[in-house]
Amino acid sequence: MDKTQISRRGFLRGFGAALSLPALESFRPLMAATAAKQALATTASGAPLRMAYLYIPNGVNLSHWRPDGTTPSYKMGSSFAAMEKHREDFQIFTGFEQKNAQAGGDGPGDHARGTAAFLTSARPRKTSGSDIKLDISVDQLAANAVGGQTRLPSLELSTDGVRKSGSCDSGYSCAYQFNLSWRSENQPMTPESNPRAVFERLFGAGSDGERVKSLGQRLASKKSVIDFIESDAKALYRHLGRTDRQKLDEYLTGVREIEKQIEKAEAMGIPVAAIASQVMAGQKLATFKLSEAMPRHVSVKEAVMPFARFPGVDVVLGPEMKSTGEVMGIDRDFERAFAKSQIAAGLTLPAGGTVFVSVRDSDKEAILK
Repeated sequence: MDKTQISRRGFLRGFGAALSLPALESFRPLMAATAAKQALATTASGAPLRMAYLYIPNGVNLSHWRPDGTTPSYKMGSSFAAMEKHREDFQIFTGFEQKNAQAGGDGPGDHARGTAAFLTSARPRKTSGSDIKLDISVDQLAANAVGGQTRLPSLELSTDGVRKSGSCDSGYSCAYQFNLSWRSENQPMTPESNPRAVFERLFGAGSDGERVKSLGQRLASKKSVIDFIESDAKALYRHLGRTDRQKLDEYLTGVREIEKQIEKAEAMGIPVAAIASQVMAGQKLATFKLSEAMPRHVSVKEAVMPFARFPGVDVVLGPEMKSTGEVMGIDRDFERAFAKSQIAAGLTLPAGGTVFVSVRDSDKEAILK
């Protein structure tokens, strides 16, 4: 393998797998020559040029981010202070507030409008039906221009579920609130929130069938995607200098660490917390196609209303009736779980008397036992 062949390598390949290579010193001569011929999607050195937009849905305190001054000697905001030593490597732009994200006569719905206008600068048509209307987003304008020169034209990531219909915010469609990227005025780009799917999209290769088969083989044999490109990596490794070898080792280790994190998350089963948060936001439970499983324990939830902490306070209008806490007792049977819940609530269990227990019809027989 001569220097030209090394420099022309962009990926380490194996069955159903392909890992793009990091910027290695051995690649720089050809990368620089390529940059002179190809002005798009590359820097002056020939390294790939990437564009990324990050959205913070809960907002930030802008006064802590905005710089003080417009000359090169500007003072960074407190939230930017940690970047002071890198100030020569980036620029800060201000004045990008979106007027189309404001009410403008459309009434409530700031969440949906803010998300919709973030990358489109367009005012979303206020509708919860199928007649949504927005505009193409800036990331897709870039993808249309340079997407043919990159392995993936664009990559949309999210921590939310996919929502393209339904009413989410004061009469606005969920499509506006859950999608930042739009390929056209009525077609949002579907974001990916499954880490495994993202990993396979980044590091998978070949036809859909080959990708599926490769993943199946890896899961069945408990192998890593690194194992599938091992021979190609070794062939390249022999022709690299010490610095490039170290960088390649660090890169492959990083990919493997990400893969391990995904495997660990998958081994833990259903992401109950993530599903619960989406249900609270309006997602239908049936969307997740879950099957019912009977737990091996009993849970008893008890309200916490310690009126003794507020002597003389009206229990009807007092703060404890407005904001009540809860505790839960968990054990292998109802009796123990109930006892734990009472103890956790700070209640004294009576040694005798009558107990009133309300349960659903299907549990009554078990309770009587």
